[in-house]
Amino acid sequence: MRSKVELLKLLRENLNSDYFRSGLCHLIDDMMIREIINREEGVFLRSSLYDNLPVNTNIGNYWWFPYKRTERDKFLQELIEKYKND
Repeated sequence: MRSKVELLKLLRENLNSDYFRSGLCHLIDDMMIREIINREEGVFLRSSLYDNLPVNTNIGNYWWFPYKRTERDKFLQELIEKYKND
């Protein structure tokens, strides 16, 4: 399995691709369907995101407004910085 930083970078790269539809959880699912990541990596990524859940950003079933990339990109970059020395 790839490292947490590698997986977060891969998720961030795909955030700016046509695979992004509405949110990070859907993106992770689509990356697994397209075999960009395997199931174990998808579960690991999702748990990493939930472990760092942003405070007061819940909008329905989303952490940020659906379909918006900017906040998600910033969040992923912060996580990459946080874990890059692990």
